[in-house]
Amino acid sequence: MPPKKAGAPKKPETVGSDKQVKARLYQRDYQAKIRSGIFELAQMEIDCDKELKQIKQDKAKLLNLLEKANNQTESILKEATADKKPTVKQMNASSVINRAVKGKVAKNALTQAEKDKTFNILLK
Repeated sequence: MPPKKAGAPKKPETVGSDKQVKARLYQRDYQAKIRSGIFELAQMEIDCDKELKQIKQDKAKLLNLLEKANNQTESILKEATADKKPTVKQMNASSVINRAVKGKVAKNALTQAEKDKTFNILLK
């Protein structure tokens, strides 16, 4: 058994005066427009919820990428500003000889000094 409809049954368009028929038709059209408007608004709300969810996901991805970029930048800055011991090529000739004499970098310092020909200049 189908469910009962609420309210009075619809009157046919032929019943009543012309003014009553016009008012009835106007009210039916008005109610139909309201129903269709409500349906459209509900559909728009669903679409907006989907779009909002997508925007939030994109925001989370962008924040994650930003965090990774910040970490990478931080590591590059730490690496660039860290105290590094100078290589033999970066040292001047006197420091190469001093290290060689002290025995800290003896063999490498002497061979590098010979390559750079700085050893002979300092001894003169």
